[in-house]
Amino acid sequence: MFQRKTLFGHAWPCLFAAAAIALATQSASAQDGLPTEVKDFLKQDFMQADLDGDGVINKAEIVATLQRDFRDMDVNNDGVVTLADHPPDIPINRLDRAELEYDANGDEVVTMDEYVAAMSPMVGEMDTDKNGLVSLDEMHGHHEKLWNANTQTPAQ
Repeated sequence: MFQRKTLFGHAWPCLFAAAAIALATQSASAQDGLPTEVKDFLKQDFMQADLDGDGVINKAEIVATLQRDFRDMDVNNDGVVTLADHPPDIPINRLDRAELEYDANGDEVVTMDEYVAAMSPMVGEMDTDKNGLVSLDEMHGHHEKLWNANTQTPAQ
């Protein structure tokens, strides 16, 4: 079973599983918007990140969540993330290699500082009203744009 990798960055295995279920159950006429399964997945992660339960994620909660996610990715607990942290029974794919994009100095080792610095601008993109907080609606809106961009059928 895949574990959730990160809330803001690569929650890919679980998110793709939710997406696969959603696509399998969608009718032939594709609809814009996030499928319910994906929204439910995002809501669960949002609630885990909203440490004080006030309905928004503030900067401190974002940093704490990114740090937790980094520790989750650091499977061998050596304080850095490399391809060595990848489960041996699962083939390495382009998404796993994408984690190395967080490697600011190109040494194929991602530190927590590099990860937090790389993820922070993307989190800022979710904050559409620029109040320094991310709401569940903003998170859904951000992921809906990504979903729609990646599920559009090319014109024939």
